[in-house]
Amino acid sequence: MQDQVKRFNELVGQRLTLKPITDSDYALYASLYGDDNILRYISPALDSDSLHKSFTSAVKLSQQDTCKRSFLVAVLNETDEQTGILGLTVNQSIKQIEVGIIFLPEFQRQNLAYEALQILVTFLCNQYVEYKIIAEVNPQNRAAVWLANRLGFRYNNVSALFELEKQHKPLWG
Repeated sequence: MQDQVKRFNELVGQRLTLKPITDSDYALYASLYGDDNILRYISPALDSDSLHKSFTSAVKLSQQDTCKRSFLVAVLNETDEQTGILGLTVNQSIKQIEVGIIFLPEFQRQNLAYEALQILVTFLCNQYVEYKIIAEVNPQNRAAVWLANRLGFRYNNVSALFELEKQHKPLWG
């Protein structure tokens, strides 16, 4: 058990590796966070100037020793293709980690998002036992609701968030 969430290193799964975002990942970041269709359940797409500022901040945050916010790029092991980005927000004071994911359309519906979150959530459950793991999911996003439920998250009517039931956590590794 660790008291504070530390900077992330690579997490390797069967088909995917999760790598901390770097300066070379701008094209993927821009294609995801600059697309209204991909972000339709999350937020409005960012304009060019906002994309550059947001990306610079994402890389900087992901390189800090103590993690408050971090971004991981999901990469296919066989082809080294980038498939999507996972984000984490750590609230140290209440011991809570929020996870999120967005994938390029061509990599959706292949269980890759499930595998990516399975890798991340299992790591978090094993490494940061005392933290609650949550996901904010738009209820209209049926695919994301299905994914959260499949991973062991349950909707909390009071908080309006999906909270991981750790006894049903996914297994990886």
